[in-house]
Amino acid sequence: MPKTASSTLKKQISIQHPFTNNSSILLEFFKKKHHLLQDDAGHLIHYFSSAFAEASSSLRRPNVLLLGITGSGKSSLVNAIFASNIAEVGCGATVTQHFTKYSSPDTPLVIYDSKGIRLMNEEFITETEQFFAHHERSKAIHVIWYVINAAKARFETFDEQLCKRLSTKAPILVLLNKADLCNPEDLLTLRKCVENINLHNFVGVFETVATKNPTRDIQNCPSCGSEDVVIKKLIATATCSNCGAKIDLKVDAGLKTVIKETEKALPVAVREAFIASQRVSLQLKLESAVGILKEFYLDFEKFWGTTKLIKIIAKMMARLAIVWEFKHIKDKFSELAKRLVDQLPKKTHQYHASSDAQMQVQRIQTTVLGIVWNRCLSQMTRELLMRTVDRGMSLDEMDKKWKTILEKIEKNAFRQNSIQFIVDGLVDPSVGIQKVLDQEKAMLN
Repeated sequence: MPKTASSTLKKQISIQHPFTNNSSILLEFFKKKHHLLQDDAGHLIHYFSSAFAEASSSLRRPNVLLLGITGSGKSSLVNAIFASNIAEVGCGATVTQHFTKYSSPDTPLVIYDSKGIRLMNEEFITETEQFFAHHERSKAIHVIWYVINAAKARFETFDEQLCKRLSTKAPILVLLNKADLCNPEDLLTLRKCVENINLHNFVGVFETVATKNPTRDIQNCPSCGSEDVVIKKLIATATCSNCGAKIDLKVDAGLKTVIKETEKALPVAVREAFIASQRVSLQLKLESAVGILKEFYLDFEKFWGTTKLIKIIAKMMARLAIVWEFKHIKDKFSELAKRLVDQLPKKTHQYHASSDAQMQVQRIQTTVLGIVWNRCLSQMTRELLMRTVDRGMSLDEMDKKWKTILEKIEKNAFRQNSIQFIVDGLVDPSVGIQKVLDQEKAMLN
């Protein structure tokens, strides 16, 4: 921050906070204490492990009921949304003849699947109602995804009857899957059929495509009609050799909308776990992480001793780690955490903004750590998805590139000018935590 801006900031604070006339107390405290966390990096790593385990076990999992006949694409949807086949990696337990429960230690989510249903009939409706009766209390179903194979362009009378009964039990989303294989007119007809039955707890009808990175086929340039079109499948674009038009071939899979509307329909208590489980919307993950950081900052109301402070920080870092699916980089935490605490701003002691100087010093410093930690996790998740999902790289292959990835993350996350902006903003009452976090969201989007 330029000296003139710093001077202006200090003058503003002096007016609004009388205690800052004794700013030498705060400055001396910073000079003595700004190495606190660097000296205790080992303790932070130790407490993080237990905090992560505790936060993971206490996270309340959402229960999602997945309904649809065989061939509707339910497994593909699960794989596309959660980037893993829970049915393969998790534990499948038969609940009834037609329902199987899937859960995985690494994913804070439970899926109940109507597996192997080839024909839905009155017997299935009866069993479904018995299933709900069994799950009315502690294992309540929080949301229903009713999957229809849009390629067949049919919404049967049975579908209508079942949806009507189910919609009294929990919020229901009707997913017209394989929408790319259905013509627009038939999709509109299907949508109207569902909307016209006036379901209770009805979230909406959503067109989805569960294939990886779906693209559309073109034969002619939409601008000039030429057939001389060069298609680049890897980047999902086409170029017309005749007129030079660039054509985007990406298809909206509709999954981000499904995730967003599902999250809104879920009880508040299970939303954090649901956001952590899905990999479709990084925006939702970011918003959840920002909420955790804001909660941490606003709840920080007293000066803590070293051990207690490190435990509080470890808990905050663990919650952020769960949101960003830290399980893929657990073995890298020690290295990443050491780099993180080594990079804490050394110039925090230039600023003062609280009537309780020591508490404010701790709050600013630890919030900076949390924000930078969140940057690391966000960028790690983006790198992971880009390399494994988009490019098909295995986790073993990615592990070999860890050093390069870490250097890239460190370069982006520890930019001194952006860290200094956080400090300046937290000190300046006219900026504050909300504007600082809004800036973070804009930078990470």
